[in-house]
Amino acid sequence: MQLSIFSGVQASAKSSFYSLNVHHSHLQINLDMLKTRHREKLIFEADLNSILEQNNQRTAKNPSS
Repeated sequence: MQLSIFSGVQASAKSSFYSLNVHHSHLQINLDMLKTRHREKLIFEADLNSILEQNNQRTAKNPSS
């Protein structure tokens, strides 16, 4: 799993870059779409928990020791 964070001033083509380059492999979370910080936080935490769970399952199947 990868996490990419785009930050910048308004109208600096962050969403355009996402659409052209990483939309096929990454989930976009932004305040413009979700409208509130509460929704943004809920989605972010759910995605992060999913990533952590997948990593834990992968580790349990293939322990390094």
